[in-house]
Amino acid sequence: MQLPDLSALTLGTGAIMKNRVGQFLTPDEVYTEKREGRSFFNDMQRLILAGVVTITQRGYDVFELKFNLDAIWQRRVVAPDDVWERGRFLSLFTQCLQQPPFFMRYNGATKTWSTKASEASKGWFVEWMRTLDNERKRRSDEDARAAAAQEYRLRKAREEDEARQREFEAQRAIVQREIKEREAAEHRRRAAAEEQRTFDDAVRATAQRLRDRVLKEGFGVVNNDENVPEQYMGRDFRRLVDEALRTAVQERFREILRRLHGRVNGVVNVNTIPLEYPQMQPAIEAVFALIARLTDVLLERVRQLAGEGADEAAMRARCLTHYHTLSATLPFPEDVGIHLRVDVKIWPSDVRKLVDGPGGRTLREVVNWNVQAVEPQFHTAVKRYLQRNGYASLQVRSPNSLFGMMNALFETLSAAERGQASQWTFHDADADDYNFRQGRARAPRSSAAADDSSMDDSEEEDGASSSSDSFIDDAEEEDGAWSSSDEASATSGEETE
Repeated sequence: MQLPDLSALTLGTGAIMKNRVGQFLTPDEVYTEKREGRSFFNDMQRLILAGVVTITQRGYDVFELKFNLDAIWQRRVVAPDDVWERGRFLSLFTQCLQQPPFFMRYNGATKTWSTKASEASKGWFVEWMRTLDNERKRRSDEDARAAAAQEYRLRKAREEDEARQREFEAQRAIVQREIKEREAAEHRRRAAAEEQRTFDDAVRATAQRLRDRVLKEGFGVVNNDENVPEQYMGRDFRRLVDEALRTAVQERFREILRRLHGRVNGVVNVNTIPLEYPQMQPAIEAVFALIARLTDVLLERVRQLAGEGADEAAMRARCLTHYHTLSATLPFPEDVGIHLRVDVKIWPSDVRKLVDGPGGRTLREVVNWNVQAVEPQFHTAVKRYLQRNGYASLQVRSPNSLFGMMNALFETLSAAERGQASQWTFHDADADDYNFRQGRARAPRSSAAADDSSMDDSEEEDGASSSSDSFIDDAEEEDGAWSSSDEASATSGEETE
């Protein structure tokens, strides 16, 4: 609440206060706000220091006091524990100032209290003024220190701003440099990519141009090609063209194998085709075609032996008690002089591994096949090639080993024969010339007995390779491998044709 302005009050001060015996009361005796640590002198000094009371010296011994109540009180400069009421506050202090040794009087015109100080009171005024001077000096020093601290803070802030600005400029320069470097790198990358695309297009175009020639003349056409662009002579152009052609040839032969899927066992999941001479494609297709036909004829023969209208189960029952084999000879062109014997077989031990029901393998999937050169010199050349190139088995009973056989046979040909290999045509023997054999199988024996058993008569009569060729094939040929346990399960002396 806004209090009335009392600073201009003219006090009717009355007489100086005395005690009962007529003695003047001292200011401390009149001051009713005394508490521990509080006195009139101390509280007046606090008011002077706070600016509530202004003290002025006029001459040697005249002192004036002025109460600045409105502005100071409203700003609550007085310490919070000063709980005087405004009017009572003024009356209390002005009464004390009238008491000895001050004997101060109020001047309504100047709104001041003044006195000519005695020696007794002058010390009070001097102490108040000295304390005020000290406080002013302290405040001035504090203000100076605060100004210096503020100036220091401002200077530090400016320096920090300048440092941040310099750092920002440095970072911006770095970013701009990085942007330019990235743009230059991107330009170089695009140029290199465009150059690489042009190079790759040239490789693909050359490979496409040489594809038919490779099938007729082999991969040597790459090194003999005289149409390599001059700007690529110093790069791996020929090697990349060779790789592209080999990839295309491998895909061509994978397609041949895919067409045989479901007819010939072991032609699935062939990742790498180790064929060095694609000119042998007619011979490879002729061998696989003969294997497929022999497999069809063998299964049909088993079906007939199992009884009229026999189904898969009846055929399996027949194959559990008998082994069956069908052979034929594939002649190369007459001037080449190569004959390949192709055998397809069903062993009872493989049939016993079949699982009935959906997802189980069919009887066709356990028809094993084997290819062997009839002429000793070609048979030896094939064995040596397979051994030299790290084949796990020296028998040809998988697509990979068949490709190895074709590599070996091609290397035995003369230059003229190699030039004609891609044009060879093959003629299959008549079905009447196929050699069918069967025999009754022994009952299954323990694995230990089977491991100790040697190759029996049925195997020898069957025309299989000698024991020196009977290695266990590697993982990629396992589907078409002959197993010693199968051979041991055949009987001797019960073969019919």
